[in-house]
Amino acid sequence: MKHAEPIWNNYASRPTHGTLFNNIKTDVCIVGLGGSGLSAALHACELGYNVVGIDAKFVAAEAAGRNGGFLLNGFAKFYHETRQQLGIEENKRIYQSTMTEIQWIKDRIPGCAKQTGVLRIAESEEEIKDCEDHLLALREDGFDAEYYDGEQGSGILIPPDGVFNPLQRAVSLMEQCKKYGAKFYYDTSAIYFGDNFVKTQFATIEAHLIIVAVDGYLHKIFPQLSGKIKPVRLQMASTKSSTTKIKLPVYSNFGYDYWQQLPDGRVAIGGGRNISEDTEYTDVCLPTDKIQNHLKYKLESINVYEPIENSWAGIVGYTVDGMPVVHEVYKDVWAVGGYNGTGNLIGPVMTKNIVNKKFNI
Repeated sequence: MKHAEPIWNNYASRPTHGTLFNNIKTDVCIVGLGGSGLSAALHACELGYNVVGIDAKFVAAEAAGRNGGFLLNGFAKFYHETRQQLGIEENKRIYQSTMTEIQWIKDRIPGCAKQTGVLRIAESEEEIKDCEDHLLALREDGFDAEYYDGEQGSGILIPPDGVFNPLQRAVSLMEQCKKYGAKFYYDTSAIYFGDNFVKTQFATIEAHLIIVAVDGYLHKIFPQLSGKIKPVRLQMASTKSSTTKIKLPVYSNFGYDYWQQLPDGRVAIGGGRNISEDTEYTDVCLPTDKIQNHLKYKLESINVYEPIENSWAGIVGYTVDGMPVVHEVYKDVWAVGGYNGTGNLIGPVMTKNIVNKKFNI
């Protein structure tokens, strides 16, 4: 029997929190209790600031608890592409900052993240050439990357990349924040904003800094950003424990398809958006037969035939230029999102940078 819940729900449980009914003043307010927001929250707590966090649902309710569990350094675009777009030094700086973020996760949540390395496997001659350009750019700038030609295909291996349990990260970060006195509230929607405040359905939060980290739903909270960021549905599925052994996580087909095997043998796979891009520009978070059938076909192509147990979707933000949105909408009210499907590292880097900028760190 298939379930519409992500596989990560099988391995971590969420703490419960009530709704905010009373007005609050605080140093930092986080809107959106996913990985990006909670990473900034813990960073602010560790710096000695008071933190309040709210979510319209609950912790990791959206993409932060519904993604593929990959930790890919850099941006969604491949390294050689952003190198041309940003320049060598800026691209190197940001790539290094995401590598530092993996270590930050490993230090604070032992066992959550593993730098297994991730394969980029080519499915065409065009993609092989692109992998070569990708590899060359990484090596020229001093980052670890290798050619790969083995049982999982041909392409490149990027050793600093890895995998993790996204729900475990969010829950653990929240629990650590609470030890510093941070307060969190569920079922608390951001209705509107102004300079240094956010109004919820029952209360007002005043803060020196407000970070709105809701990625694929930024267009709903800030309609003025709808021209910069669009919601996109990404779909996934997972199987029963498989007898097929997949040694390394894989990104393939120019990143449109990706899969990994969890420690208990289950295989989690995502992708297929390229076969139906028009339908996937949506914020309706439900799987579709067309893409789920594609994921089943992809599983069979890698010799995984076990039944699919879970099928789910997540909504993320995509931008025209492939770069995240980091925008001060009102005074000290920052919107952060548009990670183009790979926000597990770059998102926290961006939100923590906002904290550092505000408090001159």
